[in-house]
Amino acid sequence: MSAQAIRIVTDVSSELEKETLNEMKISLVPGYINEGDDSTLFDGFNLDRKRYYDELRDKNPLPTTAAPAPGIVREILDTVFDEADHLVIITLPRNVSAYQESFRLGSEHLPERSVTMVDSGTLGSSQDMQVLAAAETAQAGGSLEMVLDAIKSARSGTVSATALSTMENLRRSGRVNMAQAGLATLLQIKPILAMVDGEVETYARVRTFRKVRLELLRMLREQGPYDRLVVEHANNLQDATWLAEQAGDLVTKSPHIGMISPIMGTHLGPGAVGYTGLKTGWRD
Repeated sequence: MSAQAIRIVTDVSSELEKETLNEMKISLVPGYINEGDDSTLFDGFNLDRKRYYDELRDKNPLPTTAAPAPGIVREILDTVFDEADHLVIITLPRNVSAYQESFRLGSEHLPERSVTMVDSGTLGSSQDMQVLAAAETAQAGGSLEMVLDAIKSARSGTVSATALSTMENLRRSGRVNMAQAGLATLLQIKPILAMVDGEVETYARVRTFRKVRLELLRMLREQGPYDRLVVEHANNLQDATWLAEQAGDLVTKSPHIGMISPIMGTHLGPGAVGYTGLKTGWRD
Protein backbone atom coordinates (compact mmCIF):
# COMPACT_ATOMS: atom_id res chain seq x y z
CA MET A 1 0.00 0.00 0.00
CA SER A 2 1.43 3.40 -0.97
CA ALA A 3 2.01 6.12 1.61
CA GLN A 4 -0.76 8.62 2.13
CA ALA A 5 -0.12 11.89 0.28
CA ILE A 6 -0.31 14.64 2.91
CA ARG A 7 -0.16 18.33 2.02
CA ILE A 8 0.34 21.24 4.41
CA VAL A 9 -1.70 24.44 4.24
CA THR A 10 -1.24 27.58 6.33
CA ASP A 11 -2.28 31.22 6.47
CA VAL A 12 -0.54 34.32 5.17
CA SER A 13 0.91 35.34 8.52
CA SER A 14 3.71 33.06 7.29
CA GLU A 15 7.13 34.54 6.61
CA LEU A 16 8.35 31.67 4.45
CA GLU A 17 9.83 32.59 1.09
CA LYS A 18 8.19 31.53 -2.17
CA GLU A 19 11.08 29.19 -3.01
CA THR A 20 10.66 27.34 0.29
CA LEU A 21 6.89 27.10 -0.13
CA ASN A 22 7.28 25.61 -3.59
CA GLU A 23 10.05 23.22 -2.60
CA MET A 24 8.16 21.93 0.45
CA LYS A 25 4.75 21.94 -1.30
CA ILE A 26 3.25 24.24 1.32
CA SER A 27 0.16 26.21 0.29
CA LEU A 28 -0.66 29.69 1.60
CA VAL A 29 -4.18 31.02 1.95
CA PRO A 30 -4.31 34.82 1.55
CA GLY A 31 -5.88 37.41 3.82
CA TYR A 32 -7.20 40.93 3.53
CA ILE A 33 -5.48 44.21 4.35
CA ASN A 34 -8.14 46.91 4.41
CA GLU A 35 -7.55 50.66 4.08
CA GLY A 36 -10.79 52.60 4.12
CA ASP A 37 -12.86 51.37 1.19
CA ASP A 38 -9.87 49.64 -0.43
CA SER A 39 -9.05 45.99 0.25
CA THR A 40 -5.96 44.09 -0.86
CA LEU A 41 -6.11 40.30 -0.91
CA PHE A 42 -2.56 39.79 0.31
CA ASP A 43 -1.05 36.52 -0.92
CA GLY A 44 2.28 36.94 0.86
CA PHE A 45 4.09 38.49 -2.07
CA ASN A 46 1.92 41.13 -3.75
CA LEU A 47 2.88 44.00 -1.43
CA ASP A 48 6.24 45.76 -1.13
CA ARG A 49 6.77 45.20 2.58
CA LYS A 50 9.39 47.92 3.01
CA ARG A 51 7.16 50.50 1.37
CA TYR A 52 4.17 49.30 3.37
CA TYR A 53 5.97 49.83 6.69
CA ASP A 54 7.40 53.16 5.53
CA GLU A 55 3.87 54.41 4.87
CA LEU A 56 2.27 52.72 7.88
CA ARG A 57 3.63 55.30 10.35
CA ASP A 58 1.44 58.01 8.80
CA LYS A 59 -1.69 55.96 8.16
CA ASN A 60 -4.77 57.33 9.88
CA PRO A 61 -6.92 55.40 10.36
CA LEU A 62 -4.73 52.35 10.72
CA PRO A 63 -5.29 49.56 8.18
CA THR A 64 -7.17 46.52 9.40
CA THR A 65 -6.63 42.85 8.57
CA ALA A 66 -9.18 40.10 8.00
CA ALA A 67 -9.39 36.42 7.18
CA PRO A 68 -10.54 35.45 3.68
CA ALA A 69 -14.08 34.42 2.87
CA PRO A 70 -14.71 30.64 3.04
CA GLY A 71 -15.26 30.62 -0.74
CA ILE A 72 -11.68 31.75 -1.34
CA VAL A 73 -10.42 29.10 1.06
CA ARG A 74 -12.51 26.45 -0.69
CA GLU A 75 -11.04 27.23 -4.11
CA ILE A 76 -7.48 26.93 -2.81
CA LEU A 77 -8.13 23.77 -0.81
CA ASP A 78 -9.78 22.10 -3.80
CA THR A 79 -6.68 22.74 -5.90
CA VAL A 80 -4.37 21.37 -3.19
CA PHE A 81 -6.60 18.38 -2.51
CA ASP A 82 -6.35 17.31 -6.17
CA GLU A 83 -2.80 16.20 -5.34
CA ALA A 84 -3.39 14.89 -1.83
CA ASP A 85 -5.22 12.29 0.26
CA HIS A 86 -5.18 14.42 3.40
CA LEU A 87 -4.73 18.11 4.25
CA VAL A 88 -3.12 19.35 7.46
CA ILE A 89 -4.08 22.98 8.02
CA ILE A 90 -1.98 24.96 10.52
CA THR A 91 -3.47 28.30 11.49
CA LEU A 92 -3.33 31.30 13.74
CA PRO A 93 -4.99 30.83 17.15
CA ARG A 94 -8.77 31.13 17.20
CA ASN A 95 -8.68 34.01 19.71
CA VAL A 96 -6.40 36.04 17.41
CA SER A 97 -7.97 35.57 14.00
CA ALA A 98 -11.01 34.23 12.16
CA TYR A 99 -8.81 32.06 9.92
CA GLN A 100 -9.79 28.85 11.67
CA GLU A 101 -13.47 29.46 11.04
CA SER A 102 -12.81 30.34 7.38
CA PHE A 103 -10.80 27.16 6.99
CA ARG A 104 -13.49 25.10 8.70
CA LEU A 105 -16.23 26.43 6.46
CA GLY A 106 -14.03 26.28 3.37
CA SER A 107 -13.15 22.62 3.93
CA GLU A 108 -16.45 21.16 5.15
CA HIS A 109 -17.31 19.86 1.66
CA LEU A 110 -14.18 17.67 1.50
CA PRO A 111 -14.43 13.95 2.30
CA GLU A 112 -14.87 13.04 5.95
CA ARG A 113 -11.60 12.61 7.88
CA SER A 114 -9.55 14.07 5.01
CA VAL A 115 -8.69 17.33 6.81
CA THR A 116 -6.92 17.91 10.11
CA MET A 117 -6.98 21.41 11.61
CA VAL A 118 -4.16 22.48 13.93
CA ASP A 119 -4.25 25.60 16.08
CA SER A 120 -0.58 26.63 16.16
CA GLY A 121 -0.98 28.61 19.40
CA THR A 122 1.35 31.21 17.92
CA LEU A 123 2.00 33.18 14.73
CA GLY A 124 4.53 34.22 12.10
CA SER A 125 7.89 32.48 12.14
CA SER A 126 6.95 30.49 15.24
CA GLN A 127 4.05 29.00 13.31
CA ASP A 128 6.38 28.49 10.34
CA MET A 129 8.54 26.15 12.44
CA GLN A 130 5.53 23.88 12.87
CA VAL A 131 4.65 24.18 9.19
CA LEU A 132 8.18 23.23 8.09
CA ALA A 133 8.35 20.28 10.50
CA ALA A 134 5.04 19.00 9.16
CA ALA A 135 6.03 19.47 5.51
CA GLU A 136 9.41 17.77 5.96
CA THR A 137 7.78 14.78 7.65
CA ALA A 138 5.10 14.54 4.97
CA GLN A 139 7.66 14.72 2.15
CA ALA A 140 9.63 11.93 3.81
CA GLY A 141 6.57 9.71 3.57
CA GLY A 142 5.51 10.08 7.19
CA SER A 143 2.04 9.07 8.31
CA LEU A 144 -0.54 11.54 9.60
CA GLU A 145 0.37 10.56 13.14
CA MET A 146 4.04 11.26 12.44
CA VAL A 147 3.21 14.64 10.90
CA LEU A 148 1.14 15.64 13.93
CA ASP A 149 3.89 14.45 16.29
CA ALA A 150 6.40 16.59 14.37
CA ILE A 151 4.14 19.63 14.74
CA LYS A 152 3.83 19.03 18.46
CA SER A 153 7.60 18.62 18.88
CA ALA A 154 8.33 21.77 16.87
CA ARG A 155 5.83 23.72 18.94
CA SER A 156 7.51 22.59 22.16
CA GLY A 157 10.99 23.27 20.76
CA THR A 158 10.35 26.78 19.44
CA VAL A 159 11.25 29.95 21.31
CA SER A 160 10.55 33.48 20.15
CA ALA A 161 10.37 37.11 21.21
CA THR A 162 9.53 40.37 19.47
CA ALA A 163 10.36 43.88 20.64
CA LEU A 164 8.05 46.72 19.65
CA SER A 165 9.30 50.17 18.79
CA THR A 166 5.94 51.57 19.86
CA MET A 167 2.67 50.34 21.32
CA GLU A 168 0.71 52.83 19.25
CA ASN A 169 -0.34 50.31 16.61
CA LEU A 170 -1.50 47.82 19.21
CA ARG A 171 -3.49 50.59 20.86
CA ARG A 172 -5.04 51.78 17.62
CA SER A 173 -5.93 48.26 16.55
CA GLY A 174 -7.62 47.63 19.90
CA ARG A 175 -5.14 44.95 21.00
CA VAL A 176 -4.24 46.76 24.25
CA ASN A 177 -6.19 49.31 26.25
CA MET A 178 -5.61 53.05 26.13
CA ALA A 179 -4.09 53.24 29.60
CA GLN A 180 -1.45 50.58 28.90
CA ALA A 181 -0.45 52.09 25.56
CA GLY A 182 -0.47 55.65 26.85
CA LEU A 183 1.78 54.82 29.77
CA ALA A 184 4.22 52.91 27.56
CA THR A 185 4.40 55.83 25.11
CA LEU A 186 4.87 58.35 27.89
CA LEU A 187 7.72 56.38 29.41
CA GLN A 188 9.16 55.34 26.03
CA ILE A 189 8.99 51.71 27.09
CA LYS A 190 9.86 49.07 24.48
CA PRO A 191 8.04 45.84 25.40
CA ILE A 192 9.43 42.44 24.44
CA LEU A 193 6.55 40.08 23.77
CA ALA A 194 5.79 36.57 22.57
CA MET A 195 2.66 34.54 21.93
CA VAL A 196 2.53 31.25 23.81
CA ASP A 197 -0.48 28.92 23.60
CA GLY A 198 -2.56 31.67 22.07
CA GLU A 199 -1.81 34.24 24.77
CA VAL A 200 0.57 37.19 24.66
CA GLU A 201 3.32 37.10 27.29
CA THR A 202 5.54 40.03 28.24
CA TYR A 203 9.15 38.98 28.74
CA ALA A 204 10.72 42.35 29.44
CA ARG A 205 10.27 46.11 29.26
CA VAL A 206 13.24 48.28 28.37
CA ARG A 207 13.72 51.99 27.64
CA THR A 208 15.91 52.12 24.50
CA PHE A 209 16.42 50.00 21.41
CA ARG A 210 20.09 49.57 22.30
CA LYS A 211 18.91 47.80 25.43
CA VAL A 212 16.34 45.91 23.36
CA ARG A 213 19.07 44.45 21.18
CA LEU A 214 21.12 43.40 24.19
CA GLU A 215 18.13 41.84 25.92
CA LEU A 216 17.10 39.91 22.82
CA LEU A 217 20.66 38.65 22.42
CA ARG A 218 20.79 37.63 26.08
CA MET A 219 17.56 35.67 25.66
CA LEU A 220 18.83 34.05 22.45
CA ARG A 221 22.01 32.87 24.13
CA GLU A 222 20.16 31.63 27.18
CA GLN A 223 17.75 29.55 25.09
CA GLY A 224 20.09 28.25 22.35
CA PRO A 225 21.62 26.49 20.47
CA TYR A 226 19.30 26.13 17.48
CA ASP A 227 18.69 24.02 14.42
CA ARG A 228 16.94 26.98 12.77
CA LEU A 229 17.04 30.65 13.62
CA VAL A 230 15.03 33.45 12.03
CA VAL A 231 15.48 37.12 12.83
CA GLU A 232 12.46 39.10 11.71
CA HIS A 233 11.72 42.79 11.53
CA ALA A 234 9.20 45.40 10.37
CA ASN A 235 11.48 47.69 8.42
CA ASN A 236 14.26 47.57 11.00
CA LEU A 237 17.00 45.83 9.03
CA GLN A 238 19.81 47.47 11.02
CA ASP A 239 18.83 45.95 14.35
CA ALA A 240 17.85 42.63 12.73
CA THR A 241 21.23 42.36 11.01
CA TRP A 242 23.09 43.16 14.23
CA LEU A 243 21.14 40.51 16.13
CA ALA A 244 21.69 37.88 13.42
CA GLU A 245 25.43 38.58 13.33
CA GLN A 246 25.78 38.39 17.09
CA ALA A 247 23.82 35.14 17.30
CA GLY A 248 25.44 33.44 14.31
CA ASP A 249 27.43 31.05 16.48
CA LEU A 250 24.25 29.64 18.03
CA VAL A 251 23.04 27.90 14.87
CA THR A 252 24.76 25.61 12.36
CA LYS A 253 23.30 27.37 9.34
CA SER A 254 23.40 31.17 9.18
CA PRO A 255 20.33 32.87 10.68
CA HIS A 256 17.70 33.88 8.16
CA ILE A 257 16.68 37.54 8.18
CA GLY A 258 13.11 38.19 7.05
CA MET A 259 10.49 40.89 7.10
CA ILE A 260 7.38 40.36 9.22
CA SER A 261 4.17 39.69 7.30
CA PRO A 262 1.95 42.79 7.10
CA ILE A 263 -0.88 40.63 8.40
CA MET A 264 0.89 40.81 11.78
CA GLY A 265 3.13 43.84 11.30
CA THR A 266 0.13 46.13 10.88
CA HIS A 267 -0.60 45.53 14.57
CA LEU A 268 2.99 45.27 15.81
CA GLY A 269 3.99 48.52 14.14
CA PRO A 270 7.02 49.59 12.10
CA GLY A 271 10.40 49.18 13.76
CA ALA A 272 9.60 45.89 15.51
CA VAL A 273 12.40 43.31 15.65
CA GLY A 274 12.54 39.81 17.06
CA TYR A 275 13.64 36.22 16.64
CA THR A 276 12.30 32.69 16.38
CA GLY A 277 14.51 29.72 17.12
CA LEU A 278 13.92 25.99 16.76
CA LYS A 279 16.08 24.53 19.50
CA THR A 280 18.63 21.79 18.87
CA GLY A 281 17.20 18.44 19.91
CA TRP A 282 13.60 19.55 19.37
CA ARG A 283 12.65 16.10 18.08
CA ASP A 284 13.77 14.34 21.26
